[in-house]
Amino acid sequence: MVRFWQIIRHYLSAAWFAEVPWPLRVVRGVFILFLIFGSIAAIAWLGFGRDAEQQVEDFGEGVTAVALIFFVPILLVGLIAGFSSVASQ
Repeated sequence: MVRFWQIIRHYLSAAWFAEVPWPLRVVRGVFILFLIFGSIAAIAWLGFGRDAEQQVEDFGEGVTAVALIFFVPILLVGLIAGFSSVASQ
C-alpha cells in the first residue's frame, strides 16, 4: 500500500513546477496572483472592516511594486540565460 507522503511527494517537489509546460505556468502564475490579492483583501477586511477598499488598493500596489522590483530582473536574467543556452545548441 502506498503511503500518503509518497503520493504527494512529487507535487511538493520543486522539480514538478519546473516540468510544467509554459501555458500551465501562466495559468499557475495568474492563480497565485489571485490568491495573493484575495488574501490581501481578506486581511484588510478583517483589519479595517467593510470600508477597506482603499487600503486593499494601496497595499496591493505596494506589494506589486516590490514584487516587480525584485522579480522582473530575475525573470529577465532567466530569459536571457534560456535563450543563450538554446542558441548555443
